[in-house]
Amino acid sequence: MSGTEEDERRNEEDLTEAVASVRRLYDSSAPFFTKNRIREAYESLQESKKSGKRVHVRRLDGKLESFKIHHDRVSHVPQDGSEWIERPSVYYLSLQSLLDETRIGATTSPYSNIRIVHYRERRNKLDGQPSQPEVAASLQRAIVSWRDSQSWAQMRSALGRFQLGKVKKIVAFALGSLQTFSDEMKRANRSAFQHAFLITLRDYLLSYTTQGDSEAKCYAQDPAYTEHDTAVLQSQGITIVPDPEGFLEVNQETVVISISPNIPVRQVVLEISRPILVIWDSIEGDGFGGLPMTDPDSPRLQKWITEHYETVGSLSELDYFGDVSVYVRRF
Repeated sequence: MSGTEEDERRNEEDLTEAVASVRRLYDSSAPFFTKNRIREAYESLQESKKSGKRVHVRRLDGKLESFKIHHDRVSHVPQDGSEWIERPSVYYLSLQSLLDETRIGATTSPYSNIRIVHYRERRNKLDGQPSQPEVAASLQRAIVSWRDSQSWAQMRSALGRFQLGKVKKIVAFALGSLQTFSDEMKRANRSAFQHAFLITLRDYLLSYTTQGDSEAKCYAQDPAYTEHDTAVLQSQGITIVPDPEGFLEVNQETVVISISPNIPVRQVVLEISRPILVIWDSIEGDGFGGLPMTDPDSPRLQKWITEHYETVGSLSELDYFGDVSVYVRRF
């Protein structure tokens, strides 16, 4: 066996043992995500303003992993003349991703479920996007339609059967960038209706829980938001926050909404808090054996929901929400 083959075999054995160790950590109930680790990674990234500087992120085994970062690196696409920019961000890997040797071993350690990645976006995110008045009109149409819908009436009735505590925050993840309203394609209005649901739910909870002079703060986190999205949503009382500030806002007096995100929002949230309400993709199993997902179920998630939550119901408009359920914490 050549030296190269021996090195490859040894690396495969090391990777297999690391993956097995991660599973043992998970089965031992060791915390996989904590606010401290998330905050530490975010603060380290914020401090690194110079392109090329390395950011160190704490792994599950307590060691630090180094990530080289690039701030605002620009690339060009000759075919259409567009310019794209890379921005570093905190990123999260699900349990399933950490245990998949074919996906995890090529770039970094299986112990690194919090890491730094670079997102590519158009330098001018407004290219080809609707105008601010179009975005505002789309959201307003969705709000009026959703407030008058049978689906919302059924959800209000279902929520009314449960004791709800005092809600101080609503944090929404991955509701998407608002688009021009479409009368032909319902799915094209997903983002508008998801934000309409966020706004009507906030108004309902404020009136239902009788919070006096206090007002529940409303946050939304999605890197897809444009300047127009931000302006329109802020006019509705929604504060746009960068990743991971949404996670850092979540606590036991929070409502969490997350619909088909491309990060494992549910696996993160269950580790860092126990919100009053969670509204997200329906939990159907332990997350193994099905198709790969970016926000998969997990054994801990299944156990967490079973032990601490009641199922209120589901949002029946599949075109707008997909298979989403509402869970209320037991008191």
